[in-house]
Parts: sequence; C-alpha cells; structure tokens
Amino acid sequence: RPQTPNRLQQTPNRQQQTTQARKVVTPRPLKVAPLYRRPVKVIKITGRCNNLFIPSVHKSKGGCDRCLYHATERNREEFKKNGHHHRINLVRSGCTRTCKLFPRKPDEKPVRLCRKCFHDTHYLQRV
Repeated sequence: RPQTPNRLQQTPNRQQQTTQARKVVTPRPLKVAPLYRRPVKVIKITGRCNNLFIPSVHKSKGGCDRCLYHATERNREEFKKNGHHHRINLVRSGCTRTCKLFPRKPDEKPVRLCRKCFHDTHYLQRV
C-alpha cells in the first residue's frame, strides 16, 4: 500500500529520532519547602534522656505531640476534622514516662513521638 505524502511528513526518519533522543535536558533546581513556617524555639536542655525509641508505647494511634506543636492552626484543624494530615504523623510510638525531656506525671500518658521527632529531640548534637 503506498503512503500518502502527509503520512511521510508526519513520521520523522530514524536519523532524526536518534538526534532528538540525544538531547540532554538539564532539570531546574528544586526549591526546598520550609518544614516549619514559624521560628523554632530553642530550649535549654536540663538533662539528657537515654531511653530507647519504643514503637508501641500507646495502644492506639494518635498524632505525634511534636508534629502537632509545630503544625499551623489550619493544619491542626484539618487533622481534628479529618483524622489525618500529611504534616502530622499518626503513631503509637514514643518515650516512657521517665523521659527527662518530656516529663509526665504518673497518671498521664507518656509522650507520643514519631521516629523523626524522637531522634530530633533525644539525639541532639552538642555544639
């Protein structure tokens, strides 16, 4: 079956296809979105907690206390309304009641922390 001239013009030949494939496209640099919009308070550390990360301190899942603290009011409202938010981790992990960084009374529940927040607070680098 003979091809019409229009079809021949639409399909590039093999040499044109290889030169098009060789073009290198450099990606634009990505901008990193800030995690926290408001300034983070620097607290003086009175002691150091040597407890290990406990993945199942709580019976049910809930929002990470530190993620909730750093979330905006709008994010907290969405979390309360929907039960989840992409900036607030749902976890059942944390540290014990004897934690020196997040002290709790005997009748209170232990602090609820996601893995990232636990390591950010418990393994601080000394400057």
